[in-house]
Amino acid sequence: MLPIGLVFGGVAVLFTISVVFYYLFKIDIVLWFRRAFPVFYTNTDSDGKLYDAYVAYPRQFGAGSSGETETFVLHMLPQVLEKSCGYKLFIADRDCLPGQAIVDSVEENMQASRRLLLLYTASTFSNTRHNSSSSNNNNNNIPKSSGDSSNTSSNNSKSHGSDGSSESLDPDAPEAGQQFECEIAMYRVLLEGSLKVVLVEMEPVSPAQLALFPESVRHLRKKQGAVCWWKSQSSRRRRCCTRRSKDEKTGGPSLSSSSRFWKEMRYYMPVRGKRAAYPERTALLNL
Repeated sequence: MLPIGLVFGGVAVLFTISVVFYYLFKIDIVLWFRRAFPVFYTNTDSDGKLYDAYVAYPRQFGAGSSGETETFVLHMLPQVLEKSCGYKLFIADRDCLPGQAIVDSVEENMQASRRLLLLYTASTFSNTRHNSSSSNNNNNNIPKSSGDSSNTSSNNSKSHGSDGSSESLDPDAPEAGQQFECEIAMYRVLLEGSLKVVLVEMEPVSPAQLALFPESVRHLRKKQGAVCWWKSQSSRRRRCCTRRSKDEKTGGPSLSSSSRFWKEMRYYMPVRGKRAAYPERTALLNL
């Protein structure tokens, strides 16, 4: 019985160590497997999608946080995910056609994307709710007179399109666009199941601020978690000055695709799979 017990005990210990090792290094193992064995994944070139991810981020929600978020979206994301990793992103402020309506742009480009990167700060959804409630209060406080009613109708016609949605003529259009992006994304994720959302948390969120988030976002955050940019920034600040100066010369750990944050981003991004042997011939046959 002693040899049998030792064998089963050794197998149990080895299995436990393997499980712990996998959960500690799950992202690294999966990324290595994707890179080493792309033949096990289906190719995404023929799925009819134009973009690997649609980037939705808060705009004009605050001086400090908005500036950092826009720098991250317009500079860091393209530099790492597009240039280093080969993904194709849709960023509204960079790729949206001039004069295109917000509703049309969100609908078309989100439908043509495989993932949605939903970036948010601690005050993103609370500011949206506050602005919408304040605008409703201002509309309710307008006196009902003949002259004011004509002015109100003209203002509503400028701020709303024919389908009742906010257009770019409204100064609050970026906030309306962010809210519409979130609503469309949650509809496709929770009801249709046709889109996968990656939550990117730009700064720490307190329980009181989390309570102001939409229920759908809180449900996704609890279910699948969020990729936290602020954790990588805080760990970077704790490093010594010599290491920091060296990272700045080489591009910094925040712009390296091998850092923990960008590994998590690549883990949630779509897998390209093995490309066809003769893509030009396949394209000609499909014509």
